[in-house]
Amino acid sequence: MMRQRAVWERLVALSMQFDAPWLCIGDFNEILFQQEKIGEPRSRWQIEDSRETLSCCDLTDGFEGSQHIWCNRCQYPETIRSRLDKAYGNTRWHERFSMTCVTHQALPYSNHAMLVIQWGFGGQKRRKKRQF
Repeated sequence: MMRQRAVWERLVALSMQFDAPWLCIGDFNEILFQQEKIGEPRSRWQIEDSRETLSCCDLTDGFEGSQHIWCNRCQYPETIRSRLDKAYGNTRWHERFSMTCVTHQALPYSNHAMLVIQWGFGGQKRRKKRQF
């Protein structure tokens, strides 16, 4: 938990250093809503901490596809599924790359999914309006 706190603090520090479009991609190992996880529930304070940090950094999440792309590969009833691999963009990033789409692709050799980013530049909005 201390490690996650350090990551969030570093993210906040980075967000204050510049005012440019930016995108953070990776395994954040956190959820923002309980429905992003099947199995053992995440504590409310951990979820709130994640939301607060992302809000402070002006970062929002968005994707197309399954909510539950990570699996601990255990048999029922110990199975846990979640969406841990994410891409967060700030407002300037969303404005500049408004047509960009993020999807998840399952990998047969990993319990994580690959993030696939289809780049699109501003001007026109995507047909399906989704906040990223």
